[in-house]
Amino acid sequence: MKGYLSPYIPELKIQDYRTYRSYCCGVCSQLRADYGTATHRLLNHDMVVLALVADCLAGREGTVVRNVCGKHLLKRQRMMSHTKGIRYAAQTEILLAWQEAARQDTARLGLFARLRFYYEKAVLRMAHRRALTEGRQIDRLLQQARDHAAVLEQSACTDFDAACEPMGNFYGALYAACAPDESAVKPLRRMGFYLGKIYYLLRSAERYESDKASGAYNVFVLNGLTREAALESAKSRCHRAAVELARAYNLLGVKLNRSLLDNIIFLGLEHTVEHAGEARTERKGSWELDEIL
Repeated sequence: MKGYLSPYIPELKIQDYRTYRSYCCGVCSQLRADYGTATHRLLNHDMVVLALVADCLAGREGTVVRNVCGKHLLKRQRMMSHTKGIRYAAQTEILLAWQEAARQDTARLGLFARLRFYYEKAVLRMAHRRALTEGRQIDRLLQQARDHAAVLEQSACTDFDAACEPMGNFYGALYAACAPDESAVKPLRRMGFYLGKIYYLLRSAERYESDKASGAYNVFVLNGLTREAALESAKSRCHRAAVELARAYNLLGVKLNRSLLDNIIFLGLEHTVEHAGEARTERKGSWELDEIL
């Protein structure tokens, strides 16, 4: 699984691990059920955490069931039943994936890679139409963020805070929509804003070389930094953003699955930032500890 916001496994309690794993399987199951079997590959940690936050704030613990896994047909996995947070995360994942596919440049792809991309895009197009039935507001926010980002790219913006703003505003609105009452809207918006900022900085730093080679917009390249300097700058800015994110999170007073969310916000995010730019060590099967516990 991809994504930046995930638990720090060495410090994760077994029960919290199982809860998180059941959410992973729950979001995957929701993607398959609502948008087609091919969409399970879109599953990532960031959307799983969004589902977890939404359900924890609602204060309603979902039901864990054992169902046949759509990916491993001979296994019955523990998965969270289709909660409101899980449906929200699956819908958002489809809308994000479609926007990404719509902007994909296929010029550098080989023949087979291009054919595969067109097939996946056709599948996504149908899933996107289904997601729009309830997610037009999310899609509108996403398009606004894309338009804002395009303006900054065209002006060759070198200001780091301004470059982060479109993604920060989008994730701020995304998290604010999870608020169970008015008192939670402001801290959730702030939490989402800094998450979006961290995502943008880490992604830009990790794409430094490919963006520089292709001439794509990258705020670190435009500021004349080397790849190493870009990573150090991203880490420093992300650490400051993580402090503000933690302050906003503490204002929420989450009670349900608090130890799991604490692990993700305070340990998992720090671990991700510290290891930005390094080769991903996670491999297929690394989340299958549950099978032997």
